[in-house]
Amino acid sequence: MQRVTLASCMTRNLNDDMKPRLRMRAADNGRSMKKEARLVSSDAIGHKGLSGNIASAIRVPNPPRDGIDLNSPSCEFECEPPALD
Repeated sequence: MQRVTLASCMTRNLNDDMKPRLRMRAADNGRSMKKEARLVSSDAIGHKGLSGNIASAIRVPNPPRDGIDLNSPSCEFECEPPALD
């Protein structure tokens, strides 16, 4: 028989409207608030297992993300800068 260990997590300082919304969502789905919170977290994070070393993943300062590329403005002057003699 394989032993399974479950992690625990407590969330504090939710926005004022989060708890009632979570309660309503749980009731609509026929689940407890705890189970609903677990499912919401799982859906947000994904169901993939960890790949590689978690310490290395945390150390990545800015992982690549989908987004847009912005063109940097050119640094050329439209007129000559004044001479400082």
